[in-house]
Amino acid sequence: SARGQQQVREFADETESFVVGQVRVVLETDDVAPDDDVWTLWMDSLGAVELCTRLADAGRRKHGL
Repeated sequence: SARGQQQVREFADETESFVVGQVRVVLETDDVAPDDDVWTLWMDSLGAVELCTRLADAGRRKHGL
């Protein structure tokens, strides 16, 4: 773990949990916590685009668009 012994806080809400879950999928790792910086976890610009696309698609599905 990149955090070592550092305390990891719980998710603030369902949305934050979902977003972190999507970051985990894009980065192909379970080692992502709510306060992690995606850039220090090696997310590049293509990963950022993939993340935005996944979040936008989820939002459209949620709202029936």
